[in-house]
Amino acid sequence: MIRLIENELQARDEAGGNKYVFVKFNAWLYQGYDDARAALIEVVASTLAKEAEKRETCIEQ
Repeated sequence: MIRLIENELQARDEAGGNKYVFVKFNAWLYQGYDDARAALIEVVASTLAKEAEKRETCIEQ
Protein backbone atom coordinates (compact mmCIF):
# COMPACT_ATOMS: atom_id res chain seq x y z
CA MET A 1 0.00 0.00 0.00
CA ILE A 2 2.81 2.39 0.86
CA ARG A 3 4.54 1.73 -2.46
CA LEU A 4 1.30 2.49 -4.33
CA ILE A 5 1.01 5.82 -2.53
CA GLU A 6 4.66 6.58 -3.26
CA ASN A 7 4.21 5.81 -6.95
CA GLU A 8 1.11 8.00 -7.17
CA LEU A 9 2.84 10.92 -5.45
CA GLN A 10 5.87 10.57 -7.71
CA ALA A 11 3.65 10.57 -10.80
CA ARG A 12 1.95 13.76 -9.62
CA ASP A 13 5.26 15.31 -8.62
CA GLU A 14 7.01 14.85 -11.99
CA ALA A 15 5.16 17.85 -13.38
CA GLY A 16 5.75 19.91 -10.21
CA GLY A 17 9.41 19.16 -9.67
CA ASN A 18 10.51 17.19 -6.60
CA LYS A 19 8.08 18.28 -3.91
CA TYR A 20 8.41 15.02 -1.98
CA VAL A 21 11.33 13.13 -0.44
CA PHE A 22 10.69 9.46 0.24
CA VAL A 23 12.51 7.75 3.12
CA LYS A 24 12.52 3.97 3.16
CA PHE A 25 12.94 2.39 6.58
CA ASN A 26 12.17 -1.21 7.55
CA ALA A 27 11.16 -1.03 11.20
CA TRP A 28 10.87 -4.82 11.42
CA LEU A 29 14.66 -5.07 11.25
CA TYR A 30 14.91 -3.16 14.53
CA GLN A 31 12.03 -4.74 16.46
CA GLY A 32 13.01 -5.15 20.08
CA TYR A 33 16.18 -3.06 19.80
CA ASP A 34 16.77 0.05 21.88
CA ASP A 35 18.58 1.75 19.01
CA ALA A 36 15.61 1.65 16.60
CA ARG A 37 14.92 5.33 17.11
CA ALA A 38 18.55 6.20 16.43
CA ALA A 39 18.54 4.05 13.30
CA LEU A 40 15.42 5.81 12.02
CA ILE A 41 16.93 9.23 12.61
CA GLU A 42 20.12 8.14 10.84
CA VAL A 43 18.20 6.91 7.79
CA VAL A 44 16.14 10.11 7.61
CA ALA A 45 19.24 12.30 7.97
CA SER A 46 21.25 10.43 5.34
CA THR A 47 18.32 10.44 2.89
CA LEU A 48 17.85 14.18 3.33
CA ALA A 49 21.59 14.80 2.90
CA LYS A 50 21.64 12.83 -0.37
CA GLU A 51 18.58 14.69 -1.61
CA ALA A 52 20.13 18.05 -0.73
CA GLU A 53 23.25 17.16 -2.74
CA LYS A 54 21.12 16.19 -5.74
CA ARG A 55 19.13 19.42 -5.58
CA GLU A 56 22.17 21.65 -5.15
CA THR A 57 22.64 24.04 -8.03
CA CYS A 58 25.87 25.26 -9.56
CA ILE A 59 25.11 28.96 -9.82
CA GLU A 60 28.15 31.20 -9.56
CA GLN A 61 27.90 34.88 -8.76
